Order: sequence, then structure tokens, then C-alpha cells
Amino acid sequence: MPFETSSLKAKSSTSFDQLTQFLEKELTKVEDKKNVVPFSDENKRKQTSALEENSTRIKNGHMEMPIELSLDSDEELNCSSGDVSNGRIIVDLADLIGSHRFSVQDTLNDSVRNMTIFGRIGLDFSDVATSAPIESKAFTHEPENCTDVEDCIRRLKSDDEHLTEVNLNNMKRVSRERIHALMKAAQKSTHIEKISLANTAIGDQEAQFLVHLLEHSKSLSAINVESNFISPKMVVRLVKSLLRTQSVIEFKAENQKQSVLGFKYEEDVSRSVESNFSLLRIGIPLQSVHCRNRVANAISRNFEAGRVEFIFHTKLKRKNY
Repeated sequence: MPFETSSLKAKSSTSFDQLTQFLEKELTKVEDKKNVVPFSDENKRKQTSALEENSTRIKNGHMEMPIELSLDSDEELNCSSGDVSNGRIIVDLADLIGSHRFSVQDTLNDSVRNMTIFGRIGLDFSDVATSAPIESKAFTHEPENCTDVEDCIRRLKSDDEHLTEVNLNNMKRVSRERIHALMKAAQKSTHIEKISLANTAIGDQEAQFLVHLLEHSKSLSAINVESNFISPKMVVRLVKSLLRTQSVIEFKAENQKQSVLGFKYEEDVSRSVESNFSLLRIGIPLQSVHCRNRVANAISRNFEAGRVEFIFHTKLKRKNY
């Protein structure tokens, strides 16, 4: 409500006390705000009667579920009815505190699924911890490579038509001189098709001998130099050497000491692959998505060209017959 203008002076010594008395007097004249809904004892009685009714329903087992639950499996149904094992409770607690990694995996899975392990009943986290034998997996060791390097060199020099593949994989004791002699002898062979030098600890100097072989051999179709110590620059030179004869359809050079080639060398590799119309399979790690797409498109193009050529020759043969 509006207040009347006071006639007190502004700088009076008793102005504050008089103002306080005036405000108290005026506030007593203001009526309290009325309640929209008046208070009655019926509201309180309704609440107490509802609580008593719910308690009686709980005792009789006819209590309706206050919230809607989604029970997708029998396991959740058992948990909702109160049949919760100690193992499941511990699993839930371990999930909360993040200590589930300390439990045994079989016991953890058994408690989650509420099943028994190996047909034994009552095996959960409440049992005594016992040691179990660990099943050891038997790995078959690859036999040692017993390829006779000297015999291969001799047969390559004589252009043996039965020698179409030379496999020196995992032979790290072959000297650089023997590899050089092998590559030089392979240049004279017109029947060699595949050379494998995976995990032979060769470097750029040995790979240089392979570059000369790829530039001169027209019968070679597959090269494998994985798991070695070839630098990215030499890998690019190997890929470029395939353009001379374009007879190689498979080239593998993954898992080198320097796993990342670099964007510059990856561009050179993709450019060389795009210029190669015979390469069908290549194994070189490329980090750039653009370079990988270019290489994949070039390989798909070569496959499609080979398919069209095969269909053409097939129709030509049928026509001649």
C-alpha cells in the first residue's frame, strides 16, 4: 500500500528511530495474504490412509509395481523377485568400484549368468578359492627352411625349367654375397616365377640387387620381402622397378623396421601403382587415406581389365571351334 510522505527532517538525530516506529505502525495495518486452499485435517487423513493401504498390500503380497520395469530375460526376472545370489551382488559391486578385473573370468561369467561351472552346484564368490590347471595350447612350430642356396644358384644359371620358385624365408644366415649371386643368376632364368625373402634380415644393399632383377626378369610374377630392414626410399625404388617389365602381379613389403613411409613416399608409391597395369596384389602400409584409395582404384582397374581380357579370349576360342 502507498505510504504517506513523512514530515521528518532529513538530518534529524532522531530521524532513524522515528522512521522505524513509523514503519512498524504501518506494517501492522497490512493484512496477511489469504491462502487459496484453506487448511483442513482431511488432507492429512487421506495421506495416512493411503500409506496404511499400501502397507497392507505389501503384507498380503498384492503390491502393485510402482514403476514399470523391462524384464528381457529370466535372469532379470529372478533378480526382480528377490532371488539374488551373493555372487551376483558381488559382481554388481565390483562393477561399481571397477575391481572386476581382479576376479577369475570363469567365476565372473558364472555369477553373471547364474549358472554352474562344470556341473558343480554352489560355485560362486562365496566359495573358497582353489587353483585350476591352465590348459596349454600346443603351437606347431614351422620346420626350418632347408633350402640349398648353392643348388638354387646353380639351377638358375642353367635355366632349369623345373625351378619356378625360390623360398629363402626365415634364413637370416645367408650372406650378402650369396644373395647377390642368387639375384644375378635369377636374371638368366626364364622360368623363375616367385622369390620369397621374408624375414631374412636384408637391408637396402641386398634390396638393390633385387631392383636389377625386377628391371630385367620378364618371367617373375611374385616378390615377397616382408619383415626386413628395407628403408622407405628403397621400397619406392622397388615399386618403380616393377614398371620396366610389368610382369609382377604380386608384391609384398610390409612389416619393415620403419613402419611409416611418409606422405612423400606414399605419393610416389601410389603414382607408380597407377602407372602399373599388371599389378593385382600389393602389400605396403599406407597411412594416407587418399593414397590408399588411389592404390585400391588402380588394383580394381587391373582386375577388371584382366576379367575383360579373359572373357574376350574365351569367346574367341569358342568362335574358332
